[in-house]
Amino acid sequence: MLLLAFTAGLAVKVPLLFGYYMKQHDVFYVRNASLFVFPLLAVYFGWKRQVDRTTLQSVIENMAPVLPRLFTSLFAVLSITFLVTMLWTGRVVDIERNLLMAFDLLLAVVLGLLLYSISARDPREPAGVFDYLQVALVVSALLVHTVAL
Repeated sequence: MLLLAFTAGLAVKVPLLFGYYMKQHDVFYVRNASLFVFPLLAVYFGWKRQVDRTTLQSVIENMAPVLPRLFTSLFAVLSITFLVTMLWTGRVVDIERNLLMAFDLLLAVVLGLLLYSISARDPREPAGVFDYLQVALVVSALLVHTVAL
């Protein structure tokens, strides 16, 4: 337990290596404190409960099918909302290099979601709502990327 506390304290000091001093960048530390400490808290609670590998594996196996469905719907709504907003306002986004890279990243995430969902899908199942949502996601992501170019 003392080792985890020491590691959490060390993790909080990592931004100092990149010039983020606590007095000058207090907002950074307030926003990101959980990113430094929560993984170590998860390890501590898992250690206290004596979680074994089979329990951890079953948790991951139960979460894996849920995550693509969640993020597919999230990214579909995000992409469609972006396209509707552009049509509504009639303004095209000023594309800079950083924004173009963000759109490329969005397209890569959509591709990853699509490939994972296809590999996990039973081919004997008929097409459902989620399949149509995936088509809407791919079409909207390609349209967003086309507009960005």
